[in-house]
Amino acid sequence: MVLAVGASAFVSGLIWAAVSSLVNRGPVGLAILFLFLAPFVVHYVASRGKAARNRLALLRKLYIAVWTALAVLVAAVFMNEQLDKGPVATIQVTVIHKSAGRYSHSLYVAPSWRAGKGFEVLDVGGDTYSATQVGGVVSVDVHPGFFHYSWYNNVAPHSQ
Repeated sequence: MVLAVGASAFVSGLIWAAVSSLVNRGPVGLAILFLFLAPFVVHYVASRGKAARNRLALLRKLYIAVWTALAVLVAAVFMNEQLDKGPVATIQVTVIHKSAGRYSHSLYVAPSWRAGKGFEVLDVGGDTYSATQVGGVVSVDVHPGFFHYSWYNNVAPHSQ
C-alpha cells in the first residue's frame, strides 16, 4: 500500500512538472495540453448513456485525429528548436520570483522578450536556481526559432 501511494505521488509530481512546463510555453504548450486531454473528456462524455456502443467508431476516429494533431504539434516544437539557425541573442533579465516544486525549479523573470508578455517563467536546474536571488540578474540565450516561435536555453546567473 505504501509503495502504491509513493509511486502515485511520484507520477503525480512528474505529471505536474510536465503540465506546468507546457503551460509556461504559452499558446503552443496549451494547445499540446488541450490535445492531450480532450480525448479523455470526450470519451467520458460519449461513454455515458445507452447509445455508448454506437459511438465507438466515432471515438476511434476522434482519437486518431487528435493524436495525429498532437504528434504534429510536438514534432513542430521539436523541429522549431532543432532547425533553428537564427542569431542567438543573450539578454539580461531580472528575477522577480522563484518557485520550486519537488521535480522542478522555475524563475519568473522580467521583462519578457516576447511581445505582449510582461514576464517569462524559465524552467532551470537546481544549481541555477540555488545560485540566483529575487532581484538578481540572469543571462538567457534567446533563439528566434525556425517557425518564429522563440525559445530559450543557457540560463545562468549574470556575472557583474
